[in-house]
Amino acid sequence: MIAVVLAGTAEESELTRQAGVQNKSFIRLGGRPVLAYILEVLQQVPEISRIMVVGPVESLQAFREEYDFEIVAEEGGIAQNIQAPFKQWQLTGPLLLVTGDVPLLTRDALEDFLQQCRPYDLDFYYPIIPREAVEQGYPGTKRTYVPLKEGVFTGGNIFVARAEKVLEALPQVEDFFRVRKSFVKMVAKLGFVFILKYITRRLVIEDLIQRFKVLFNVEAKAVITLHPEIGIDLDKISDLAFFRARLGS
Repeated sequence: MIAVVLAGTAEESELTRQAGVQNKSFIRLGGRPVLAYILEVLQQVPEISRIMVVGPVESLQAFREEYDFEIVAEEGGIAQNIQAPFKQWQLTGPLLLVTGDVPLLTRDALEDFLQQCRPYDLDFYYPIIPREAVEQGYPGTKRTYVPLKEGVFTGGNIFVARAEKVLEALPQVEDFFRVRKSFVKMVAKLGFVFILKYITRRLVIEDLIQRFKVLFNVEAKAVITLHPEIGIDLDKISDLAFFRARLGS
């Protein structure tokens, strides 16, 4: 399996200003950049044969002495950065996508997720974590949760996708992200019945899977995992305080 770490430079935020960096993947926690924690875990997983990191080339060069990975120059937004490796290589089969802001990621968490995705016969696998697992394992962290009939869940930051389907689905993904902050446009995309079921807490996991299929033309699976490490990312100021309390400044 090939792992692709998305460590591109996003727009400046309060988080990066306070941390004194341009890219949150290079925020130092416990004396190490966030990206170092991720690369260390990926190198421990035997199933992963190649690691690619999409990000600022000059900054990534400093990691090459300690970690074995291929550098892919960042190209802009998340969709452009996902496409970037495909311009250099003919990628096929299952592809592991990891965001560059999950310093708590562990080998156990990653291997458990991959085990639940096997035999990789679908197009897309997305982890969801029960709220109880997050609050029990990491009390004090603030996550965004979605209430479903089966429980209350937050999403993860690692994904498995069939490489052949990635480029095909990206235009629809970009379009979906563009309208995500407009309730009216979201209703138009998801459908009134879908929104109504969400508001009345009658939405089930299968509803999400079927809507995903319609929107992006992919066969998908929501993977329930009890490893909250894959759902706790470094995204805002309160996250920075949380991580520094656990890993050091």
